[in-house]
Amino acid sequence: DDISGWEYFTYRIIDNNNCGAGCPSGLLRLVGIADENDGAGHPPVEELQPSGILARLGMKITNDQNLGGQFLPLSFYWIDCGDNSFADPDGAELFIDARIYSSEDELIWDEFDDANYPEASRPLGLGAVDSCLEGDKTTPERCVYFHNGGIRAKRPEDIDDRGDVNLNGVPYEISDAVVFTNYFIYGISAFQTNVDGQTAATDINADGFTLTVADLVYLVRVIVGDAEAIPKFSPNMLNVDLTASVKNNNLSVTAGSDCAVGAALLVFEYDGIRPQMPVLGEMARGMDMAYNITDREIRVLIYSYEHGRAIDAGEGELLNIDYTGNGHISLVETSLASYHGDVIRTNLTTSLLPEEFSVSQNYPNPFNPVTSVDLSIPTACKWEMHIYNINGQCVRQFGGEANPGVMTVTWDGLSDDGQMVASGIYFYKVQAGEFTAKKKMTLLK
Repeated sequence: DDISGWEYFTYRIIDNNNCGAGCPSGLLRLVGIADENDGAGHPPVEELQPSGILARLGMKITNDQNLGGQFLPLSFYWIDCGDNSFADPDGAELFIDARIYSSEDELIWDEFDDANYPEASRPLGLGAVDSCLEGDKTTPERCVYFHNGGIRAKRPEDIDDRGDVNLNGVPYEISDAVVFTNYFIYGISAFQTNVDGQTAATDINADGFTLTVADLVYLVRVIVGDAEAIPKFSPNMLNVDLTASVKNNNLSVTAGSDCAVGAALLVFEYDGIRPQMPVLGEMARGMDMAYNITDREIRVLIYSYEHGRAIDAGEGELLNIDYTGNGHISLVETSLASYHGDVIRTNLTTSLLPEEFSVSQNYPNPFNPVTSVDLSIPTACKWEMHIYNINGQCVRQFGGEANPGVMTVTWDGLSDDGQMVASGIYFYKVQAGEFTAKKKMTLLK
């Protein structure tokens, strides 16, 4: 990187250097020359004083599963005085090792500490020996610090993380969908972490083919809830504020974000209402939407396949859901990602207090033997609920004091004296403050 303009750079793998059993199993020699004599080109002056990466080494390890999880060391090795040395542009001075550190950054040799690192105890292949400083030529200068390293072999089960397209350790999340969508728009450049690993992770539907639209569709199905997924801990990076509020049988979700949002997953739970189709708010205009409504849950995915399309930073209305009925609905789960696939932490505020008294139809109905009734209470008050049989006799009563909100009363089919009541039609009457309502329910056995 920092010496890309040098005129000469090559490498050579040394299988046997005649140094006996003490030699490592493999040796690699790198040679670079910045400006050859009478060469065709000349590197820029700043590359004569590089400060960064000199070379990148790509390693292929043996197909041995026993190596999984192990650390394989890569260390500097000295055979003669010219190894691991640097010369100045004039070739007059040679710079060699001063200190050598292990891959854990522990000092293993100090050329200036003869008391703790005497020459007689120097391990084979560690640093330039002191005799390299002798002779008629200019004495080399010990000024280079060497830090050894290594590679860690992945376990087989860690290589292909199906569904974890951004390779952050969390499969089947919104961030994976954003990165995968970017691939179809921008090509392989959308994979910034590890091209091979991210490509392998895109076989979402496990048909053996990667990078297909079918994989993207199945990934969306997993996020929407139409297919199985394995949830894991999700790291947080950016922030967005969400507010969910209810008014006039409408749930509205508003957002405030300082970054562009590439996709959003919103999950709602509800009881005692009939939800209508979700509608995108003004803030999400132009985005695509997928949703799934079950008996108790609504899952909404907001995303886009269009180049450059995202939910702009700022504040506005994200989503609306109209409904009928007097039950309750709440936003219980959120997952958002930036346009570039970064996970966004959500700060959720709910303002779901009912604006008027109401009583839901019991659910389920008919029931056997347990059923529930939701009471929507806008102000703190005392409340009572009486259950009557067809003859007008009160068989069970509930009551107490309630704060504003939606509370659920559950009846298990037992009378006040603990006896199971008979099958048939029952009436329940609720009084909360000055509010009164009466509804019918049916017990079947």
